This record gives sequence, structure tokens and C-alpha cells, in this order.
Amino acid sequence: MSIHKIDGVTIDADTIDSKNAELAANQVPVLDADAKLPLANLADAVCSETEADSKIAAIPSDPIAATPGLRTLGAGAQQAAAGNHTHTLVEDTSAEAEATTNTSTPTGYEASLAVPGLTEVDLVTTTPTFAAGSLAFGAACLKVRVNNVDVKLRFYMGGAQQEEHTFGSAAAGYNVIMTAFKAMVGAQVVKVAAYNYNASEKNVIGWSQTNAEKASWMIAVGSVKV
Repeated sequence: MSIHKIDGVTIDADTIDSKNAELAANQVPVLDADAKLPLANLADAVCSETEADSKIAAIPSDPIAATPGLRTLGAGAQQAAAGNHTHTLVEDTSAEAEATTNTSTPTGYEASLAVPGLTEVDLVTTTPTFAAGSLAFGAACLKVRVNNVDVKLRFYMGGAQQEEHTFGSAAAGYNVIMTAFKAMVGAQVVKVAAYNYNASEKNVIGWSQTNAEKASWMIAVGSVKV
């Protein structure tokens, strides 16, 4: 029985042969008689040139987004952008809407809008049309207060609620600003609504600084194609 030392550890030939048989069965490179790994064994065990070429050829080129594959460089929808490529944002659309409540009568600085119990009432809305691949930014600004904190303001873009504003007090007036980004396409509603979580009717109240002003509730929307 021959004896080999690997890194100071004594290993007999029978042990090497036994391990080689186990490794070969699993297509792992085997050791030679000197307990070394021949380069030829490594190449054949990992992958032959013919096998490698066939596997590479089978990888799809520029497949759809959900399919793994290789990407060529270019400006196509399924290509990869070159490292020196710059993305140009193109303005798509813009829209705005305003709703006013007259605060000159009957209570001077305030005008109330009733919100039935467990009901949502639209305050201001706009419906712009977006091109495919648009990223929209929406902002709502309202000068408002409520007579019960169960009334909350909701900001919607494309039918999905983006934010809900909760009032900390039923006595104070607020300048409420709500914003959101959302991918949009086609005609989409952007709006602010008041929802009453109470079972009884409550009020959302527009307010102004002077009797001569109207309380203004506004939405502004803009988008770019990306």
C-alpha cells in the first residue's frame, strides 16, 4: 500500500481510490496517483467545449421581461441600455382643478359641506389623460377644518387611495397638502374626498382669512413619459 502526504496529512492510496470513485460518480474531478488534481480532469468534469457552446446557444437573446436571457445593447424595449446612454424625460400632460366654497355667507369665514355618516363625498376632482409609460405627480391643497375628527380627507390617483389625512383637532383650521407619485395610463380620476367614519352626519368646513375670500380646494397633476 502506497502512502501519500497532502499538506502534512498522511493518506493511503486505498483512501484516495475510494474517494475518487465517489467523486467520479458525482462528476467531480478526481485526484491522480500523486493526490493532485489534473487540469485535464477539471476541464472535462466542469463542462466540455461542445457542451458549453450548446448551452450558451440555448440562452434566449433579448427575451420578454419575465424571461431570463442575454441582452444586446440598444434602444429597443427589450434591449439593455449602454453605459453612456441618457434617459430623456418627455413631458406628458398636466391638469388642475379647483373647487371653491363661498365663505361670505352665512357664517363669514367658513362654509360647511355635509358628509353623511359612513359616506364619502368628493370635494374636488379632475380627469386627465396619460400616455402609456407615464409617471404622474399629484398634489392637493385645501384650506379646511372639520367639526368632528371622524371626518378624514382622502387623496386618490387612478382610483387608488394614496393618502388619508387625519385632523388632530375639530376646532383648528388647517392648510392640508397631500402628494403622491403613481404610474398612470389613459383617462384617470385624480380627486380629494372627505370620508365620515362616524355613523352620524358631520361637516367638512372650508375657511378663509377674510369675508371677501372664497375657501379654495385645489388639485394639480403633472406627468412625464419614462
